[in-house]
Order: sequence, then structure tokens, then C-alpha cells
Amino acid sequence: MKKLILLITIMLATVASAMTATEHKLLDTPVVRAQMGKLYDKAAHTFVSGGPRNEYSFTVNADGSVTPIITSGTADKNKIDVPTGTQTIVHTHPNGTHPQPGPNDVTAAQAADCPNYDLSQDQLWVANIDGTTAKVGDVEFKHGEVVIKWTK
Repeated sequence: MKKLILLITIMLATVASAMTATEHKLLDTPVVRAQMGKLYDKAAHTFVSGGPRNEYSFTVNADGSVTPIITSGTADKNKIDVPTGTQTIVHTHPNGTHPQPGPNDVTAAQAADCPNYDLSQDQLWVANIDGTTAKVGDVEFKHGEVVIKWTK
């Protein structure tokens, strides 16, 4: 019986790990990954202590294309239009805010009916439409690209 329980536990852990790597597959498409690199680069000055606290964002359209990066220029918030069929929202959290999604991020995900990703200096989180939040991975910015070490 112990061997069966151990085997099931190992199988579930393997499935969970595989799901983590694939459930955010939209973020691994070349166009989205390139836009995330541009987003991080534009927001880099907000990741330092004492920098502005603006949020930057873009959305991924139904066809997989991305919108231009925008900011409302206001501290700790950003206003974006999210058309019907939008697959996801990706936005930044400046230094001094928690990297994980806040209540407004969850509300935005639910109102837009799509995941809302929060990119901070070193972490990536998601607010899901069901009201849950989860850490997607740790982040590094190397050679103009966002490198994600997926959470298992």
C-alpha cells in the first residue's frame, strides 16, 4: 500500500510540474515574450528605490498579437482598454508594491475575463478569473529578454 501511495504522489507531482510549464504557454510565444522584454525595459526605472511608481501594461489579443505598451502615468495603477476576446493582460508592479496581485488585479482579471499577469523586478504572478492568485515564476532580465524560472 505504501508503494502505491508513493507512486501516486510521484505521478501527481510530475503532472503538476508539467502543468505549470504549459498552463502559461501563451507567455512563451515569441511575440509575447518579445513584448514582455520591451515592457520590462520600459518599466525598469520603476523597479529602483525612489523611482516613479507608474505601472506599464499591454494585452494579448484573441489572434495572439500584442497591443502597444502603455502607462497612465499615475502611481500604482494603470487604465487600459480590454476588448472582448483578449487572451491576457500583462502589467508591471513598481518597487515598493507587493509583486503578487492585489484585489484590483483580481477584479481586473474577472472584469476582462482573462488572466492578469503582474511582472515585477524579480517575480511574475497571475490573478486568475476565478479569484485565485499564483506565483508563475522568478524573473531575470538578460540581454533585453525576460527569463522566467517557472514555479513548480
